[in-house]
Amino acid sequence: MKKRTFFLALAFLAVAVAVIAIPAFRFQTDLERVSSYRIQIEHAAKGEGLPPSLLAALVFAESRGHFDAVSSVEAFGLCQLLPSTAAEIAERLGLSPQADGGWSTSDNLQMGAHYLARVTRPYADDPEAVALGLLCYRLGPGATARAIQDEGGAAVWLKGLRQNKQSVWPYVDQVLHMQTVFAAHWSDS
Repeated sequence: MKKRTFFLALAFLAVAVAVIAIPAFRFQTDLERVSSYRIQIEHAAKGEGLPPSLLAALVFAESRGHFDAVSSVEAFGLCQLLPSTAAEIAERLGLSPQADGGWSTSDNLQMGAHYLARVTRPYADDPEAVALGLLCYRLGPGATARAIQDEGGAAVWLKGLRQNKQSVWPYVDQVLHMQTVFAAHWSDS
C-alpha cells in the first residue's frame, strides 16, 4: 500500500510540475521569439511615435511572434493584418509586396504600427487612449465608434467590457500586461 501511495504521489507531482512548467516554457519561448524582432519592432514603433513595448506586446498577443501566422479570417504576419487593411496602409506608406505577393516582416511591423497609431489618434485626449486604440485594432475603428456611441460614451462602454470577461477586454488586458513585461525586459529603449 505504501508503494502504491508513493507512486500515486509521484505521478501527481509530475503532472503538477508539467502543468506549471509547460505554460511557463511556452511563455518564455514566445517572449524570446517576439524579442528576436526587437530592432525591427523598435524601428517601426518609433517611426509612428509608439513605445516599442506596446508594439511588441501587440505582436505577442496577435501572433506570438510567428511571422508566418495566418488566422481563420486571413489576417497575416506578426501584426495579423487583414489583407484589405494591409493593402490600404501599404498604399498610404508607399510599400510594395515582395515578388511572391507577401510582405516582409519589417513591412508587416511598419503597417501594424501605422495602423495602431492611426486608430489610436482620435482618442488622444482620452485617458484610455491606448485601450481604445487596441480595441479599434482588434474590432475595427467603425465597430468601436458604434459601440461607444451605442453605450453612451467610451467610459461606459469600457466599464462594461471590463466587467464582462467574455468580451474582447482580456485581449486589451493581455496587451497592456505584456507592454509592461516588454518595457521591463527591453528597458523600453
